[in-house]
Amino acid sequence: MISKALSRREFLRSCVGAMGVALAAGCVPVPAAPTPAAGPAPQAGAAQGPTFLRFSVWYGESDIEVWDKVNDAFEEVHSGIKVDFEPLAWDQYWQKLQVGFAAGDPPDVIGMIMVYDYAARKQLLPLDPLLERDNIERGQWFPGLLKPGTWPIPNGQLFSLPYRMTGGGFFINKTLFDQAGIEYPQKGWTWPTEFLEKALALTAPEKEQWGTMVPWGHLVAPFLFTNEVRVLTEDARHSNFLDPKVEEVFQFMQDLICKHKVAPSMEAVSGLGDYFLSGKVAMNPSALWNIPAYRKITDFEWDIVYYPLKEGVMKPGPWFGPDSLSIPTASKHSDEAWKFLSFVAGTREAQRLMSATGIPVLIEQANDPEYLNEQAKLGPASYALVLEDAADGDVFSPSPGWAEWTAVMSQYLPEIYNCRMPVKQALTEIHQKVEEILTQVWTKLDELAQT
Repeated sequence: MISKALSRREFLRSCVGAMGVALAAGCVPVPAAPTPAAGPAPQAGAAQGPTFLRFSVWYGESDIEVWDKVNDAFEEVHSGIKVDFEPLAWDQYWQKLQVGFAAGDPPDVIGMIMVYDYAARKQLLPLDPLLERDNIERGQWFPGLLKPGTWPIPNGQLFSLPYRMTGGGFFINKTLFDQAGIEYPQKGWTWPTEFLEKALALTAPEKEQWGTMVPWGHLVAPFLFTNEVRVLTEDARHSNFLDPKVEEVFQFMQDLICKHKVAPSMEAVSGLGDYFLSGKVAMNPSALWNIPAYRKITDFEWDIVYYPLKEGVMKPGPWFGPDSLSIPTASKHSDEAWKFLSFVAGTREAQRLMSATGIPVLIEQANDPEYLNEQAKLGPASYALVLEDAADGDVFSPSPGWAEWTAVMSQYLPEIYNCRMPVKQALTEIHQKVEEILTQVWTKLDELAQT
């Protein structure tokens, strides 16, 4: 029998492959490395091997394969650095990250969503001095992608760089539209009237066909934004769930299910996966991370359209957000870590590879005609409007304690979307719990700021 030694990357890939897939997005010169902290000098004559850079991040569908390619490309440019890749499932990742910080031994580079709690505890390296030193302009990235990496709110330092962008996507089943003789949604179409009219015309109970789905969780953000409202106050310190405009949005969503019966309840499609893939849903206000799965559709035609605008407001409200990378202050190789961040977030090569699972974060590259044509051929055909929206995109109420308060919202959405609780009552209870969470989180962070 012939045996073969596996590289650490191959070993990790084989191990992670057995794990469940978790939840899931202008060439810039690679900056010189920051001056590392002083340490013991190597002994004379000692052999100098490569530096092993520990890098950990959560993973979704196709992520590991893509990161392997990015890591290989980085190592080709930096031959003295080897990436020790540690991909983990979503929940496991955050748990292990906390353990690493507590032990003073986190990875050298870490995936990050929002930096607030970590930056306040001084666990992350500020990146502004490095950007300034190496003459790297923030303006090369979509501006909304830097907001979750900035602390304090709103005008603090930057503690993370985006490596891919994702956001809301309004998908349609063109085949169902054609069969019903209904015009596809055009730029400037509106909710509630025009949206509801199309949903009613495309609903066919005898065929088990639904006019639309209702967006889950923070995927409702484009409807909030087009109604000029957010679920938190501007300073992110308080709940805004009692705002009448917030209630208007969630009441519209509940009415689509419970009153007009043009969308299935959550219970009706529970356990059926992404129901748009069934071919029985005409409209699906969802997320761009579904595009890889939709590209495998063969039994109906689909595309992406503009989100509807709110009647009487007519203000676009696209939702976009980043997946980002940070460097812990306890990193043992901060200079190599900075090279890695700079390569992933700021070079065309890395961003070309990352586009398999998200949108490039560099404005120039994302709007490159060659890139847009390539994506349109893969689908959706109207891919260019994604980048048109991204220029005005914003994130969904970024704040400290984001995971905790959004979990509260997710607990109540089944009560709303399964027609079990009036919207006003649900939002009142959400408001009370979110306010408690934000008060506790901000109290701790304000205390840390005094130390």
